[in-house]
Amino acid sequence: MRIGSLLLVVTVSVALVACGSTGRRGLFLVEKPFLSTQRCDTQDCPPVTVTVTEAAGTCSGSVDFYVIDFRQGPGPHKVTWTISDNYVFSSEPYKFGIFIKNDPRKQFKNAVVQGNGKRLVIDFAHDYTGNGYEYSLNFQRADGSFCDTLDPWMED
Repeated sequence: MRIGSLLLVVTVSVALVACGSTGRRGLFLVEKPFLSTQRCDTQDCPPVTVTVTEAAGTCSGSVDFYVIDFRQGPGPHKVTWTISDNYVFSSEPYKFGIFIKNDPRKQFKNAVVQGNGKRLVIDFAHDYTGNGYEYSLNFQRADGSFCDTLDPWMED
């Protein structure tokens, strides 16, 4: 009985150590095989599509690429998001289309909502590497009511 308990404790301990040593960098994993990743190795990154769905009176979005990975190419980069029909990125100053949650070196500039709200574009300098950037996307219905905020991230 003791051997079985000891084996269980060792197995659980090994699993916990393995989970804790997957290359974490702050809140960001170095590799995220379970999340869709858009690699950006050119100046104009391929666009990321935001698809909005309605359920129980609430609209929420998802992106075709949850992580934008800049580690393969030098900067600067221009990142573009497009949104599904009947929705627009917010251009309201108090809840703009994108909010970069952590950018201590001011790598992101010139965010603009274009194309009657259907496209959101931001410039990324990419002067430094080894960082993860959390951001939020804010969008709304055609009637002006806001949807749930979407929180993907970027790595360089």
